[in-house]
Amino acid sequence: MVSLWARIVAVFHFILLSPPREQWPDQHPLSVSTKATGPAQPSLLADERVPPKPFLPPSAPRGSDFRCEYPKLKDYKFCSTYGDRSCWLKHSDPAKQSYNITTDYEKVFPEGITRKYYIEINEKTISPDGVSRAAMLVNGTYPGPWIEACWGDWLEITVNNTLQTNGTTIHWHGIRQLHTTANDGVNAITQCPIAPNQTFTYKFRAMQYGTSWYHSHYSLQYGDGVLGPLTIHGPSSADFDEAQPPVLMSDWLHRPWYSAWWDSITTGKRPADPDNILVGGKGSWPASLPSKGFRLDFVRGRRYLLRLINTSVDTTFVFSIDNHKIQVVGADFVPIVPYMTDHVVVGIGQRYHIIVTANPMDGNDDASYWIRTIPADGCSPKAMQSIDNRTGIVIYKKKDPVDYPRTFSIECRDEPYGKLVPVLNWTVGSPSNIAANSEFDIGFDNITAGSLWPASIQKPRWNMYSDTMWLNFSNITLSQNLNAKQNEFNSHSVVVKQDSAEDAWVYFLLSGTGIPRSGRQYFPLAHPIHLHGHDFAILQQSSQPYQIGGLNLNLKNPPRRDVALLPASGFLVLAFKADNPGHIAVHASGGLAMQVIENGGKVKLDPFDQKQLWDTCQKWDEWVSKHHFLQDDSGI
Repeated sequence: MVSLWARIVAVFHFILLSPPREQWPDQHPLSVSTKATGPAQPSLLADERVPPKPFLPPSAPRGSDFRCEYPKLKDYKFCSTYGDRSCWLKHSDPAKQSYNITTDYEKVFPEGITRKYYIEINEKTISPDGVSRAAMLVNGTYPGPWIEACWGDWLEITVNNTLQTNGTTIHWHGIRQLHTTANDGVNAITQCPIAPNQTFTYKFRAMQYGTSWYHSHYSLQYGDGVLGPLTIHGPSSADFDEAQPPVLMSDWLHRPWYSAWWDSITTGKRPADPDNILVGGKGSWPASLPSKGFRLDFVRGRRYLLRLINTSVDTTFVFSIDNHKIQVVGADFVPIVPYMTDHVVVGIGQRYHIIVTANPMDGNDDASYWIRTIPADGCSPKAMQSIDNRTGIVIYKKKDPVDYPRTFSIECRDEPYGKLVPVLNWTVGSPSNIAANSEFDIGFDNITAGSLWPASIQKPRWNMYSDTMWLNFSNITLSQNLNAKQNEFNSHSVVVKQDSAEDAWVYFLLSGTGIPRSGRQYFPLAHPIHLHGHDFAILQQSSQPYQIGGLNLNLKNPPRRDVALLPASGFLVLAFKADNPGHIAVHASGGLAMQVIENGGKVKLDPFDQKQLWDTCQKWDEWVSKHHFLQDDSGI
C-alpha cells in the first residue's frame, strides 16, 4: 500500500542557517513593472571615473525594458557580445577584477542595485487547458510574474497572503542565501507560515546567475499554482543571438492537489494521476475549448537561448524539438561546458539553459515543428504516457507541423554524468563527517506518530534516517536553534547534528534500499534531491544498490548543481562545503525529510530578520487560535 508521496515528489531540501547579512546597499528599488533606477551619479568634477551605463542584458527578451545597473563599479564596461557571451563586466585596467564565466561566484560577484517586488497570493478559477478548476496563484496568473535581477543585485520581495483559509511561504529555489537563511521561505524550518491577510518581506543577494523558480513551500500549494520563474541575468558558456522567456513545464491536475492528498492519506491508496501537461501555463484537453498553445517563433540561422524549468508535482520530462539539435550550456545555477544532444531530461525542480540554432536538420525552414515534453518512463505516472506530448510549436512559417519519429530513450535518469562538466572547476576534499552522520536510506514505514495525526489518517508514510518527519508550524527549527534548544528536538524532527570547520567538506550517501526491519518497506522509486543554501558536487550516481566497499567517487570537478535524481533502488553520493552555518532539511509532505544542524552555534540573525521572524509567528498563532486547523502533512 503506497501513499501519495510514493508518487508525488519526494525532494530533499538542505536548508542552511547563516550569520547576519552585510549592510544593504543604498539603491533605489525596482517594482515588478517599473524600470530600475539607481542613485544620482556623482559629478565628474568630483570623480572622473564612471560606472557602466545601464544595459539590456542579452538574456532578456527583445523589447524588454529591463536594465542591469552597477553604479558602484567605476571604470567598468559591459562586455558581452554576440561573439562572446562569456564576458559580463570588464575593467578599463586589465589587471583589475573582471566578471565573467570563470569568476568564482561563490566568493566574488559584482555589486548591483536593490530591486523591490510586490506579489500577492490569491485564489481564482482558471482553465489553462480549457478545463476550469480552483487555483491558488501569484498576482492572479499562472505561472506567476517573472522576477528578474542581475548578477550581484539584492532582491527585496514582499509577499501578501490574501488566501482566506491557508498560510503560505515562498521559497526561492536554488538561491544561495548566504547570511540570509531566514529568507529561504520554508515553513516550520526558517519561518512560521504567513497568516491570511499578512505580509512577509524576503531579502537576499543574487550571488549566482541563471534561471530558477519561486514557489510556495506550504503543503501542496505550488501544485495548485503558487509559482513563477526567477532569472538572474549573467554570462553564458556559449554564444547566442536572442533569448526567449523561461519555459515552464508542469503536470496538471483538474482538481486541487489538496483533495488528492486527503484522499490518499485517508485511504492509503496511491494518489490521482495528473490529467494533463502544461507548457508556459498552456495546454489542451479533448472536448474543451482549447487555450492558445505554446509557441516559439524562429528565424532561420538565429541562435536562441531557452530556459527550461520543470515545476511538476510528479513528472520528469524529456524535452525536445523535432528535427533540431540542442546545445546544453547550464544545469540549475551552474554554467557547464557546452554539449550537443537532441533531447534533455529535466527532473522536478531542475533547470537547463539550452541554445537552439534555427537550422532544422531536414533543411526545411518553410515549416513548423513540434515541441515535445515526454513524461520519462519510470519517474512519471504511467497514465501520463497516454497524454499528447506535443505541447508546443516552433514556427518558421505558419504551417501544420509534421510528426517525426522519436530516436532517443525516455528512461528515468539524469542527463549523462560525464557531460555535466562545470566551467568553474572544483576539487572535492576529504569528508569531515563520520559514517553514522553521512549514510541515509529512504523507506516507507508504519506511522509511529502517536497524537500527531488523527487515527483516520495514520497510514504508512515516507521516512529516512530515523522517523517520519512532523514539524510544528509554530515552533520552527530556526527559533529553536537561536534559543539554544537543539537538545529538545524530538524524533519526528529527524535531526542530525553536524559541526565542521569552515570550508570543510561534508558527504552524504543517500540510498533507495536499506536493511529491512519490521514495518519498513523499500520501493524502487526515483527521488529528486534538492539542496538549499549550496550547490552540491555529485561524487557518484548509480542505479545499482549500494554495497559497502562499492564506492568509486569522482573528486575532480564532478557535476555540480542543486537538484539531482536518486535512481530507483540506487544511490547518490553528494558533497558540499560547510561554509553556510545552519541546518539542512529534506522534505516531502509524506514525511520523507531530514534536518542536519550544521555549525548551529554560529547562526545569528540581523535585527530586521529577528523581528520579522517573531512577528510572523505571533500573527500565525493568533490566526490558528481563531480557526479550525489540522496539519495533515509533515509541515514542509
